[in-house]
Amino acid sequence: MEDAFGEYDEDKNEYPHEPVDPAVQIEEDTVSQVQVDNFLDTLSEKDRKILELRMDDVTYEEIAELLDFKTHSAVIKRIKRIGKAYQQYAGIDLGFK
Repeated sequence: MEDAFGEYDEDKNEYPHEPVDPAVQIEEDTVSQVQVDNFLDTLSEKDRKILELRMDDVTYEEIAELLDFKTHSAVIKRIKRIGKAYQQYAGIDLGFK
C-alpha cells in the first residue's frame, strides 16, 4: 500500500524512509535561491546575460553573435569562469577546473 510516505513494507512493518517535511524543502530551496541571487549580483551585466541566454537554450554560437564575442569558444570560456567563481562563492564543487 502506498501513501504520502511511500510504499509501506508490511513484512518489515516500516516505510522505506522517514517522511520528508515539506517545510524543510521550501526553506532549503529559498536559501539556495537567495544564494544564487546574491552571486548573480556580483556578476557583470554581460555575464548575467550569458547565463540567462543559456537557461533559455540559446546556443553558444548564438550568444557569441548576440553579445559580440568573436567566437563561441569565448562564450564557453566565460561560462567556465563564471562556474569557477560560483564554486568559490558557494563553497561547492560543480566540476569546473
